[in-house]
Amino acid sequence: QIVKYRLIEEGNMYLLDLDNSEVSVIPREGFSGIFHPHGVSIYQTEDNRTFLYIVNHQNLGMPDQVLIFEFKNEKLYHVKTIEDDKFVSLNGIIASGEHSFYVSNDVGYKRDDWRNLASALVRPLSNASV
Repeated sequence: QIVKYRLIEEGNMYLLDLDNSEVSVIPREGFSGIFHPHGVSIYQTEDNRTFLYIVNHQNLGMPDQVLIFEFKNEKLYHVKTIEDDKFVSLNGIIASGEHSFYVSNDVGYKRDDWRNLASALVRPLSNASV
């Protein structure tokens, strides 16, 4: 029997102070959706603005997303949410510019029984999108 899972707890992004090993939640502004971060990439512009590109897994049955936040004053400010039919089962993300990124799907199926079966059978169904 294949067991379905449900994401319940809200996720967060954290900031680690390397001087004193303190960890704190980074507050988010402008985003009120379900937040389950997975892959993360950081992009810094020539004018020293910092953006986080985050793969977001919503609850089962909901589409995966790429969330873009600007990091300033120790807060994340939501810039954009991107959903696309090519985002089947997002895994990794690499920011390649202020408005561009690469993502990978770890399998060719959405998060459901078929995906679990494909993973169990170790089928080569991954891909990358721009």
